[in-house]
Amino acid sequence: VWHFETRGIPVIHHQGRQGVWQPEWQPWPGESVEIEVTRPEALPGRSITLDAVELAFVPGQRFDRGQLKITARTSKGGRHAIELPADAALQLIALNGKSLPVRLEGKVVNVPLAPGSQDIRLEWHQPSNSALFITSPTVNVGQQAVNAKISFQIPADRWIILAGGPRLGPAVLFWSYLIVMVMAALALARTRFTPLKYGSWLLLSVGLTQVSIIAALIVVGWFFALAWRETSRVDGEWKFNLVQLVLVLWTMAALAGLYTAVERGLLGTPEMQIAGNGSTRDVLNWTQDRIGAILPRPWVLVLPMWLYRVLMLLWSLWLALALLQWLRWGWSCYSRNGIWKKLPPLKLKPKKAPQEKKEATAASAPDA
Repeated sequence: VWHFETRGIPVIHHQGRQGVWQPEWQPWPGESVEIEVTRPEALPGRSITLDAVELAFVPGQRFDRGQLKITARTSKGGRHAIELPADAALQLIALNGKSLPVRLEGKVVNVPLAPGSQDIRLEWHQPSNSALFITSPTVNVGQQAVNAKISFQIPADRWIILAGGPRLGPAVLFWSYLIVMVMAALALARTRFTPLKYGSWLLLSVGLTQVSIIAALIVVGWFFALAWRETSRVDGEWKFNLVQLVLVLWTMAALAGLYTAVERGLLGTPEMQIAGNGSTRDVLNWTQDRIGAILPRPWVLVLPMWLYRVLMLLWSLWLALALLQWLRWGWSCYSRNGIWKKLPPLKLKPKKAPQEKKEATAASAPDA
């Protein structure tokens, strides 16, 4: 804070105690020491640094809840202004875990800060802006910051369709997977081995997006296995029966996969394959290393969950009707040239009688 310069005789001794410098002079008569004390001018710059900013946003039916956490370091005391949305109703202001009696002045909250590091937490609620297109509230933290994180906690009655925001955030991978499934359905429809047309393959592939890729391959492979059984001839009783047994097990596995797809569609949550930055179906996380005074505003496009349930119910009804035709076709393929072949009796070598054994032994014995 202070700077000094000395002119005159030099210091002959100094003693430092508890961080204090204590110089000592011993002037002779006529000698003197001049000490000039000045206060250096401060360089232009910020006296406060925002090391981390975290916004947790919870959309609701009528009201949205927001929670803002700021980790700040300041070199001098003062008030730091934080601007919230215009329609926000402030619920809590805490500094280092202690509640403060600070009110919202218009859209601005003036938080008193002391020198050092401290944690600021604000909580508020605001009217819901939209039930389908959810955007982050406009929050001004007062100056540039680093390590900004924004989290959306999506309610269970919302169906996530798309999400966008900073690059380091969630991605809805379902749509790219659906494109692959549509292309696969187009390729499968070109084959003439199964009774399924393009529309059936397309609807079946859309429903199978809710199960694992292994279960989907089992269901698709079941059709081609039955088509192979219809057009191929299996020789040998043992081989024929083994093929029949494998087809039975394959049919049970395929039906189990279809049952899982129906169950997840009607009772579970849609599998939109959300990934990226630790995001899940319930929590979406965005991160940006450096931001300006205003936080980024990510967005999420959602639909009501009942709409997903209705679509899956219609798909399940279509599957039930189509499955009757598929099973009828599958039975005709399975029963072609018989269902089960009787195995031939095992040929065992006849045992020799005791008298024949004695004669054979006597015939092979050497002459005396």
